[in-house]
Order: sequence, then structure tokens, then C-alpha cells
Amino acid sequence: MSHGQVLSILPKDKLPDVWENDSRMNVLFAPFRNRAVNPHDWDSKFAFWKKLIIDTCIYNKIYTFTLEELQKLFNINGRSPACLNVIIEEMYARGELQQLEHFLQKPCKTWGSWMAETFVKKPFVWSYNKVRRVRSSSLGLLVNVPAIVSEGTTLQSVIPDDFKKRVFTLKELMDVMNLETIKESQVKLVLHHLMCIGAIDLHEIKGSDNHSVPINVLVKFKNRESEDIITEVDVNIHILEQLEKSITLLVEKLEKEVMGFVEEAKVYLAKGHRQMAKSCLRKKHEVDKRLSQKANSLHNVQLLLLKLRDSSTDAKVFESYRLALATLQKNFKDTGLSEDSVGDVVSELGSVLDMHEDIQNTLSRPLSNDDDDDLEDELALLVSSNTPPNDPSSPSKPIVDADTLELEKRLENLKLPDVPSSDTVIKNQIAL
Repeated sequence: MSHGQVLSILPKDKLPDVWENDSRMNVLFAPFRNRAVNPHDWDSKFAFWKKLIIDTCIYNKIYTFTLEELQKLFNINGRSPACLNVIIEEMYARGELQQLEHFLQKPCKTWGSWMAETFVKKPFVWSYNKVRRVRSSSLGLLVNVPAIVSEGTTLQSVIPDDFKKRVFTLKELMDVMNLETIKESQVKLVLHHLMCIGAIDLHEIKGSDNHSVPINVLVKFKNRESEDIITEVDVNIHILEQLEKSITLLVEKLEKEVMGFVEEAKVYLAKGHRQMAKSCLRKKHEVDKRLSQKANSLHNVQLLLLKLRDSSTDAKVFESYRLALATLQKNFKDTGLSEDSVGDVVSELGSVLDMHEDIQNTLSRPLSNDDDDDLEDELALLVSSNTPPNDPSSPSKPIVDADTLELEKRLENLKLPDVPSSDTVIKNQIAL
């Protein structure tokens, strides 16, 4: 197999129960008979080998193989399944196996190419394969599509949440999934499938020569609410982050060298080797210069990273401002709001309120037109005629009628018996 990847048989606890049943395995290893004779047995046998092949690929994390490799893998006591060629041809005809070149075709990006791919090319290829059954020996390296689909679903469910919110590299993915470097080509197949279904976006970073092999692959999960793709800003941020890491390691190394020269100078000085100590200090000064330069470079790179990260946020803020402006303008246009229209309405409202106040004042006036001034003058004249004139020489006394005087005289002549005091009453009670 390419890249030195070899499928291995499943452990005993994962193999089918019939694997140890010799009589049943003899039937499963035998060539296929005509399906029209016994469709149920044919379908059962096909399902057994199909599931075993898919499970083996998932277990090994290897999704490509050839017919010859399967024959060697499932060899028992020097005997290989005689039906594998039919299994391969049937799975290929159903689209469950694809040639590597066909599987790695990039998805269509435009509507026209999608229409051509869907309604012209694929039906033609399918009908051609149906008419002409491709021999399994001529297919070469095949891709197990159901195994890749299953692994893609698993990857989306187990990937850490922080990976779904940022751009990461293929190496970071391999590390977090605890996968060996030799499996990198197989992981790329899974990522290619996820890209084709729109779950992720991929970007290859190449060297100075665009035709060279990519030096790194960037991965970004797409958000359900938006079609997130890897932008130039994402690529530049990744490059600066890698540069930041390398400069940081170099600065740490230079700092250790400086401390080493200082300690070495102390040792020489303790031994009385002043010239050797000076030599160490000279080396220290040279390293200090390099350290200062690298520290400044690191600061510049970190500053650029901050600016780039802020640019994404600034772009989102600007977009929100632009959308808010468009919404407000549309609302003003739909409702007819403007400075002139509002001023006209307020002015007219003031006029209407003044008119309303005048109407209220008019309604509150009396209906009769009689003048009360003459009546008030007449009442004042009557009051003045009934009041006797006052004698300014004598003080004013209250007027007392004859009945009142007679009653006062009777009260003066009335004599009441003496009422005993409280002390006399108490004394008489004691005496008794």
C-alpha cells in the first residue's frame, strides 16, 4: 500500500461471531452463485463482507486499499475469499468504493458546473458503469466512502470546541486526535470529504514555489449561521503566529546563552583567569545585541498580530454600523420621517392646540347677556338703608329686647337652698 500503510485484521472481540465457524466460513469464502437462484443468501453474504471491510478500515484508520491487499488480509490457513472480486465490483457500482483520483476531485464552486456535474457527467458515468461492469482487478487503489463518512461524523463530534472557533493546522489536528504522522494522508481524505459536504474549509500553504508540495494545511470549521471560509487575514495570522513561536524559542535560547556566559565568567574569575572572564563577557555582549534585536522583532510581530485580530473585529463593527444605517434609512423612508416633516407636524400641532383652547374658552361663557352691575348696586343700596346710624359719642352696646331683661330679673330673685359640702356628708356618715 502507498505510504507504507497496511491494514490489519480486526481483534477477535471485534470479528463476527461466525469467524470461528468453519462450515459457515466455507460458505462465505466460496464464490458467488447467480443471485437469481437465491437472492436472500446472496444479499446476506454481500452484507457480511461489506460490513467487515468497512469496520476493518475504521479500526485501522486506513480508508484506501486494493483487491490484492484484501485477499491477503482475509487469508485463513492459506485460503483467501473467492468472492471478494464480486464484492469490490458491486460496492464500486453502488458508489461505496471510488477510485482515489475520482474521490479527490474538488467540489463544484459555481451553479453552472454543479448543474453539469449533477445532470450530465454523473448520470453518464453511472450508466456507463452499469452497462460495462468494471473488473475489480483494473480498479487499482480504492477509497472506502462509507468508512470516511463515518469517520467524518465522528471527527465533528469529538473535536474540541476551541478548534471549532479558530483556524488550526493539520498537525494540530493529528496531535489532538492522537494519530500517527503516517496516517496524515488518510486524515486528509476525511477532511476532503468534510470540505465537499460544506462542513469545513481547507487552505494549503505552499512555499515560495507555488508548484511545490504544500508545507502546511489550514482547517476551519464552518458556522451554521454563516459560510465561514479561510481568508487572507486568517492565513496571515497563522503565518505570524508561527513566526512568533519561532522567535520566542530563539529569544529563550539566547537568554540561556547570556546566563551561561555570566556563570562561566564567574567561574573563570574565581580561578583568577581574568582574560578568560573578559572573553566570556565579550561573548555575552554580542549575544545581548542579538537578543535585543530578536526581542524587538518579537514585539513587532505581536503588535501586528493584535492589529490583524482587531481588524476582523473592526470589520464586523463597521458592517453592523452599515446595516444599522441602511435599516434606519429604510424605516425613515417607509414611515416618511424627516426633519422638515416632523417640524411641520409639530407646528401644526401647536396651532391646533391653541385653537382647541379658544374653543374651550368660548364654550365656557354664559348664555345670558344680563348685566349684573346694576343688580349689585341695588343690593348695596338696600343694605345701607336698613342699618341705623351709629352715635359716635357713645360706645356701641348690644341690643337687648324686653323678654331678655325680664328673664334676667327672675334669675336674680331666685333663691336656692344651701348645698352641703363633701366634708359634712362624710362626718355625718361616720357619726351614724
